[in-house]
Amino acid sequence: MRSYQERGLLHPPRRDGRRALYDDTHLGRLRIIGRLLDRGYTTVTIAELLAEWERGRDLGVVLGLETAVSALWPPRPATPMTPEALTALFPGADVDALVAAGLVHHHRGTHTAPSQQILAAAADLVRAGVPSEVVLDLARRTTTALDGMARDLLDAVVTHLVDGGSAVAHPDDALPDDSAADRAATALRSLTPALTTGIAELLAATLERHSVAVLDARAGLVLGEHPSTPSV
Repeated sequence: MRSYQERGLLHPPRRDGRRALYDDTHLGRLRIIGRLLDRGYTTVTIAELLAEWERGRDLGVVLGLETAVSALWPPRPATPMTPEALTALFPGADVDALVAAGLVHHHRGTHTAPSQQILAAAADLVRAGVPSEVVLDLARRTTTALDGMARDLLDAVVTHLVDGGSAVAHPDDALPDDSAADRAATALRSLTPALTTGIAELLAATLERHSVAVLDARAGLVLGEHPSTPSV
């Protein structure tokens, strides 16, 4: 509580002699702070957002992008996993390597799979005969590539729909006005389903193209080593 007050996140309590009295307004503020922290906001950004709120801005509008993103990707229940179950799925792999690859999260002594579907797909590759270390390396590199692509897409939305096509010149301009937040939220709601479907289709088409190329190359090797003899 004192730490939040020092950072400007929480107003001081009412004093009654030597007692500090907190009321429902403090509880409401703490709930907002907790929600924003869970979403990954820093305390500095939270202080700026709350300051805008106190100056009369609608916090729901100030957080229009966050609200839109929350609606598009609701929290997924994480699946608890024991270290024994994880090592059974990925023989020879250290659990820390699974965490580093992004397939597993570790928090307060508990391991969870953020996406059971992705974990199962990786385990299927291992069962098919691909070494665990190769699968984990692929998962790590895929996550890095997709992370960069997602950032580029969102940067484009923010730059052109929130910032008007130019970089933010002053920190005071970083928070979108009401119309900009609404435009960005609308764009995210309408574009995200098409983008995710399109990316999945692009990956499938790319896998098909490379599969054909690999098979053609192998066929070429076989024909090169065993040239056919024309019949007479």
